[in-house]
Amino acid sequence: MSLSMRTLAQVALAATLVACGSQKKAPDADSMAAANAPPPVAPPVVSVKNVDLGKSLNADKSINDNTGTFGQRDTMYVAVKTDGVGPALIGVRWATEAGKLVDSTSQSMNSNGEAWTEFHVMKKSPWPAGNYQVDVTLNGVAAGTKKFEVKRK
Repeated sequence: MSLSMRTLAQVALAATLVACGSQKKAPDADSMAAANAPPPVAPPVVSVKNVDLGKSLNADKSINDNTGTFGQRDTMYVAVKTDGVGPALIGVRWATEAGKLVDSTSQSMNSNGEAWTEFHVMKKSPWPAGNYQVDVTLNGVAAGTKKFEVKRK
């Protein structure tokens, strides 16, 4: 082979190698699926759906007799209905109308759907007649308030 033919062959081979090397590899099915996948959805969080007051509970911890009026010797129940998935801290604060603290407590939970969480307060001596309220928090954030009255009997 002559020098010019050999040079021409080498140039052609080099051009072919460069052209092949610069071509982009076609993406495979897995990388295409990953690129087109929707962004991950955040897991549902727990939320308060309802707050009820009453004098007694059902087996599922919901209120049996919704009321906003209590006698001076009644035990007062609050039931908090939550929905969602994950850990949560439910707190309640019982107070007089003037804001004086009567009682406060909290419960940790790990929810897997709808659930009722029950709290109650009672006194050995009669409750003073008057207006009260119970404030509910979920993870430290206000989630509901119920006002109620204690009447003399």
